[in-house]
Amino acid sequence: RELFPAWSERDVGFVTAVPVPIQIVCTVLASRWADDAALAPSARHYRRLKVVCGAYTASAALVVAVGVAMVCSVLGSFDESQRRGLSLASMVLNVAYAMVSLAAAGPFWSLHHANVPPEDRAISIAAVNCIGNLGGFVGPYLRGALADTLGPRCPPVRHDCVGQWGWGTVIMGGGALLLSSSLAIAACARLRPSCSPRA
Repeated sequence: RELFPAWSERDVGFVTAVPVPIQIVCTVLASRWADDAALAPSARHYRRLKVVCGAYTASAALVVAVGVAMVCSVLGSFDESQRRGLSLASMVLNVAYAMVSLAAAGPFWSLHHANVPPEDRAISIAAVNCIGNLGGFVGPYLRGALADTLGPRCPPVRHDCVGQWGWGTVIMGGGALLLSSSLAIAACARLRPSCSPRA
């Protein structure tokens, strides 16, 4: 609504629904590539790992880019049209983040099931979902606390803007990027298959 204040809730809803079919296609294509039946099991496992680690690391980098665009939209010496352009860029990057992160859902659960004994999967799935739900509570709370502490504050002519969440988004995205890239490097170095991809 900050970008297009004249739009109704229905218009906003239609626009935000557009990326969903693209997300579905990306998820199917990523899963199909990661689970290629022609690959040896070890190579298939490594390919799933590459999809998951790559998608989550790229997602974290996109979150950092979203935060930078938010901060620039408030702190930079831009006119109103340029600020709206930066806000639009942050929205587009946010949509890209959602598409990339959801593309890893199928390979993630394939990796999970491949590494957990069948008798322990019910408990493990519940534990993964509990941690995810905890992140859904802690993440917004932490982001709000960072926004209150660090700002940046919206310009006087705009009492409410997405840019005020910028520094919190940069810090949280940077932490996620550091963690996901470190895990990706460690996991891929450990699990790189020695066999031929088609062996």
